[in-house]
Amino acid sequence: RVVTISGDLRGGRADFLVQGEPGATYRLEMSEDLETWTFLGRVTSSERSFLFTDTSPDPGQARFYRAVREL
Repeated sequence: RVVTISGDLRGGRADFLVQGEPGATYRLEMSEDLETWTFLGRVTSSERSFLFTDTSPDPGQARFYRAVREL
């Protein structure tokens, strides 16, 4: 299943709307090079979408995000 992440940078934070399946648990990760991934948090979705906020994005550095469904 594909998880859609849409983000917006405002006021020194990155907000993401993650769409997935209700009741599923997702591991949220960040990478600066698409090779090494850093764990940011874990969320169990109670609805089809949930909001996740990265409160420490570096505006001078490209960041990539992903939500990985845990089995």
